[in-house]
Amino acid sequence: MTDNKVLRFERRESQKCTDARTDDLLNEINTFDYDDYFDRASDGELHGDEKNEWVMRILELFCRDFFRNGGNPSKVPPWVMSYIARQIFKVLDGEQWERAFPLPWAQPDPYGNFTRCGKRAFDVWTSVRNALKQNPKAKVSHLLQAESARHNLSYEAVRGDYYAMKNGIEQGIGIPKKFLKIDDET
Repeated sequence: MTDNKVLRFERRESQKCTDARTDDLLNEINTFDYDDYFDRASDGELHGDEKNEWVMRILELFCRDFFRNGGNPSKVPPWVMSYIARQIFKVLDGEQWERAFPLPWAQPDPYGNFTRCGKRAFDVWTSVRNALKQNPKAKVSHLLQAESARHNLSYEAVRGDYYAMKNGIEQGIGIPKKFLKIDDET
């Protein structure tokens, strides 16, 4: 397609809102006071559920301004476009959509802050800990060998992860940073 045909097609498609639910959502979005919400957010005055609505409100503001202006993305505030682009870039870099765009009704991932290695280390630590509760005389080395086979890893790797997690938690140091995802911003 030529550039003009593509633009006409995109404009025509972006202006379609024939879905009744979409129209209802757009009506709701058009009545919300985004200026007040984001002013209060920047002043640290959001309370309770309002704090959990941050990403949802950004996405709503994007939709409102995009559809209100015939699908023209230049009418969306640059900070909104920048935020969405940064979050999409995180997804392209391997982040889960639910973590990049947390919505208030989504159930949090219990392992959400763990790296892949951190999930495994926490799983090994809890498995060994639970096995020791059931059988206090069990040998940790045997339990780690079983975890090694279960995770298809060397005994040394599983042992290192187990003791790093165990020492961090049981000594009150906290979970080692190597096991956690560190967000530069959300």
